[in-house]
Amino acid sequence: MTIGRSCEVKDKKCTFENEPHVVANMIKLFFREMEDPLCQADLYDKFRSIARTKDNKKQKLIELINTMEPANRDTLMAIVKFMNQFIDGSIVETSKMGKHNLALMFAPNIFRMRKGMDDAASMAIVGLMQ
Repeated sequence: MTIGRSCEVKDKKCTFENEPHVVANMIKLFFREMEDPLCQADLYDKFRSIARTKDNKKQKLIELINTMEPANRDTLMAIVKFMNQFIDGSIVETSKMGKHNLALMFAPNIFRMRKGMDDAASMAIVGLMQ
């Protein structure tokens, strides 16, 4: 397998420019296959609690993110910044992947208690990414 601006797997070539779902699936797979989730398992209940609250949600989320391990925090911020590029109106109009849809696709892979956790349980956290 070779990866660059395109990817060859078993003599099949796909370009990332023409197949953005390939890149999205690779990102999801990376986070899903991590032994410990990006948003650490020991913070899972705190993330869920913030998702359910209505008061000072943004401030509480910032405070919790700041307690994360630096590598996890920095990676989370990079992926959120990257995803923000895709919620522009003209892009959403074409891709149909607004904030809610991006959250549905990525949250189960980023927020989970541990590897192999049931996706339905991790979906409760989707509200955080909206």
